[in-house]
Amino acid sequence: MNWSSAGLVVALAALQLTPEPGTIAGTVIKAGTAIQQPLGDVRLVLTGGRGAPVVTRTDLNGSFVFPDFSPGVYQLAVTCDGFIRQEYRNKIVVGSGQQAGNVLFELDPAPTAAGWVLDSFGEPIANVMVEALGRSYDVRGNPRLARAATALTDDRGE
Repeated sequence: MNWSSAGLVVALAALQLTPEPGTIAGTVIKAGTAIQQPLGDVRLVLTGGRGAPVVTRTDLNGSFVFPDFSPGVYQLAVTCDGFIRQEYRNKIVVGSGQQAGNVLFELDPAPTAAGWVLDSFGEPIANVMVEALGRSYDVRGNPRLARAATALTDDRGE
């Protein structure tokens, strides 16, 4: 075997050891609707593998793609204004040259509270701290109220 043949064998072996990149793709829709409603401009964060987290957004059809990823195990999280943050229920395993497609997120709308703060004459009151409380339990199992969120009213008392 001459040097050129040995070099060719080494180059072919290196090509076989280099994993082909994979792809992760899917769709984000609104949950609880009879007709699938795609959600555009949803933020997705892919973590895992060897690199830093990677961020992408859905298109107008709710579709997203993370192209050219090395084989590994990944976790995917989704955030969208007005919806509850969600993580994909399973780890996503990408093999050499594989496409992890058909990842489907069904986002639930976030609960909201709205209203007005008015004085005894029915006039709006500005700069009032409004608190949303949720029930929780202490270490002994006794119920208590815990602050879930706060907001200040605007000039219209909203």
